[in-house]
Amino acid sequence: MKKNIERILSFILVCGMAFGMLPTIKPAEVRAEGVGTTDLFNGHATYLLQDGFNGITSTTINDQTVSVLTGWDVDNRGGRIYKYQGNLLIVDGNSFESTTMSHKLMKHKGDGLVLESAFKYQNSVTNGFYYQVSGDGKTSLKLFVEGGYIYIQKPGGQKTKIIKCDANTFYYIKAEFSTSVNKVKLWINGLTAGEYDYLESATSIDEIKIGTGKEQMAEIVLD
Repeated sequence: MKKNIERILSFILVCGMAFGMLPTIKPAEVRAEGVGTTDLFNGHATYLLQDGFNGITSTTINDQTVSVLTGWDVDNRGGRIYKYQGNLLIVDGNSFESTTMSHKLMKHKGDGLVLESAFKYQNSVTNGFYYQVSGDGKTSLKLFVEGGYIYIQKPGGQKTKIIKCDANTFYYIKAEFSTSVNKVKLWINGLTAGEYDYLESATSIDEIKIGTGKEQMAEIVLD
């Protein structure tokens, strides 16, 4: 009797596999934890910013032409920012003021938060150009150019040299942030530069700032 039952069950199983008649098992329902809000992003592998810099216009303030870039707070005291041949140019023609642009983001928390950008010096390489990523006033990443090299600022005033910086050469930056462990992975021109601790302990990302140094003049192209 037992052998007959086993034969019958085996026959049903073979027929079911042959004709696709076996019932499928419904996967367990996955529920999202927490409620989404408009002022906080908790996610994975998301780009922090996508901007073609198409919203740039010029206006006159106190007899001076000033660039206005939609979505960015622009400080033109050291020069000007304008669109040229599809790229954005940051010009610092002043040896005692800087030219900066900053963008406030929806507050982001999580791992796999990605910043990608590219820059080049139009003419000669000078000190001071930087990328800075912050959250709640705490800086997680600062990349800057000094002495012809790209550096990353480290806690305690230390800095690490990453790659030589030449004029008329684009440097493609990719930084992946993990706010859960306060670390950032960095790639330049597709090569791994390393994984680094945040400059300051930051539990979120909500601002990107790009600018020049105060002491030296520069022309930077953002691609």
